[in-house]
Amino acid sequence: MFEFEPSVETRRVDLVGIAEIAELSGMTRQAITNMRSRDAQFPLPLVELRSGPVFSGSAVRDYLDRRGRSSQPVATPSVQRKRTERFNPLDRINLAWSVEQALREEPLNPLAPEVSFNGSGLYCIYYAGPYEPYSQLDLETPIYVGRAVPKGARAGLNGLLSTPEEPVLYLRLREHARSLAQVESYGAENGQPQLRLSDFKCRFLVVDDIWVPLAEALMIGHYRPLWNQVLQGFGNHDPGGGRRRGARPDWDEFHPGRTWAAKHDKPGRSPEESLRLIREHLAVPVANPDPTSTPELTEAELSHFTEGDL
Repeated sequence: MFEFEPSVETRRVDLVGIAEIAELSGMTRQAITNMRSRDAQFPLPLVELRSGPVFSGSAVRDYLDRRGRSSQPVATPSVQRKRTERFNPLDRINLAWSVEQALREEPLNPLAPEVSFNGSGLYCIYYAGPYEPYSQLDLETPIYVGRAVPKGARAGLNGLLSTPEEPVLYLRLREHARSLAQVESYGAENGQPQLRLSDFKCRFLVVDDIWVPLAEALMIGHYRPLWNQVLQGFGNHDPGGGRRRGARPDWDEFHPGRTWAAKHDKPGRSPEESLRLIREHLAVPVANPDPTSTPELTEAELSHFTEGDL
């Protein structure tokens, strides 16, 4: 039997049969067979097999183009799916995503909310005002993501925690509002207006303590909030008179006004350097969160943060 050894040139030729030509032309197989028998210009097959003739794909496409039959690429069967692994609704990332989704669905409120409420949980703060360095921010991307849990809850993260019947989350938001009010007053008194409390809004979600740290880490990874990742220190508390050591937070150096922070030493980073870092950070747009993609989070971020982040 004659054995055909294809040359390098032959191997590079894409091959098609009657079925593929029908797909390329949008015609039926019978129509292609009829066209081949009636049209002398139809490309000759490279070989005739028991299964049918085999043609050069490029020759067939040229022929179809000359005949006004717009050739279409052969569709490769595929399945459209976002997740390629088995979905586990109890996976910690999926659980955190459900908390994040619930928070995003909450309505915007003034900072702080006008009425007190009980419970701990998670919150986002948004800025939409005229301050030039933050002009790219809006009410969709938070400038800060935080949590409020009762004192001592950290020691019980491995146990079963529940939402306390005290206004832990409300008081945390009110503390943030007071910080921004102090910055606004300082700017007005010194002729250097910066931030206005009325330009800030918040979303919050009362949720059992056990779900809060992981959801907070996930949201910080998704949204890259400016005051979490670049200008840190907004969430810091007054450490008290006997514990004031070290430099003041970069946030307070850039937004002066909190009385307790003014008693600390100057930080190593200047306001000019912070402004440069802010502009670099905001130059990278934030993509819409995707539940199938997990941001780069360390095990420490997935478990808890430092005391200053509470």
